[in-house]
Amino acid sequence: QECCASSLTPAAVAVLYDILKEVVAQYQIPLENIYNMDKKGIQMGVGEWTAVLVYLLYPCKLRCFGLPPKASAQQLDLVTILEAVCMDGSALHPAVIFKRIHFLLSI
Repeated sequence: QECCASSLTPAAVAVLYDILKEVVAQYQIPLENIYNMDKKGIQMGVGEWTAVLVYLLYPCKLRCFGLPPKASAQQLDLVTILEAVCMDGSALHPAVIFKRIHFLLSI
């Protein structure tokens, strides 16, 4: 990762965009056919130790009422979110990919 980050220089980015312009011009690719896609992976069920503070009778006295349990590894579900934005300014709706629960073998 570090070597990739150090290679990302303004000159390298300029070369990349020059190549992109040449390819788009050579093959006459319309802007509505060029997309930038990205993905984000998240873990559902990740918990943290947090204190729950509640006002009871006297607003000036906060009391702590225990700590919720931390999430275990069995509770973690990985979810992937895909987004795509077109060069013409339009965007696709995000796609959310959940863990497979059932697999349909035949229709």
